[in-house]
Amino acid sequence: MDTRLILFTCISSLTLFFSGCSKNDDDHQGIIPLPPVENAFQEKYPNAKNPVFEIEGNYYVVDFNNEGFETTAWFTDQGVWMMEKIDISFAQLPDAVSTAFKQGFYSNWIVDDTYAINRLNMEIVYKIEVEQSNSKVDLYYSQDGDLIKVVDDESLLSIQGDA
Repeated sequence: MDTRLILFTCISSLTLFFSGCSKNDDDHQGIIPLPPVENAFQEKYPNAKNPVFEIEGNYYVVDFNNEGFETTAWFTDQGVWMMEKIDISFAQLPDAVSTAFKQGFYSNWIVDDTYAINRLNMEIVYKIEVEQSNSKVDLYYSQDGDLIKVVDDESLLSIQGDA
């Protein structure tokens, strides 16, 4: 057999193989969760639409639409619900939180995203992502409007880049 034909066949086969292993997130269908996780998810979110499960660290993380809200939930492999992050609008924040933001240091920054974060055995927390120029900051508020913590996203990016 001709060496060029063998080489061409090998290269073509590898090209087809690796094109099938694409990590394009647009086509990502997720994984199939363990039965306890699937059952707990269906019980907690019976109206969920388009769930996509992944494993992150020790948790099953599922992105889905829940009654019109983009939601992410975390479960243990035993099916214990640990946390959810719900994408909400600024107008849906409690009055105490929106008032505290409007009266705070970051009030003139542009609001990018807002979330409600529910965690097992903890009070709900509201996250407001804001940006100004080249700076991004995450603000975490209690239900009462107390600013709990400020996280500089730029610092997180530089730390992750160094790792």
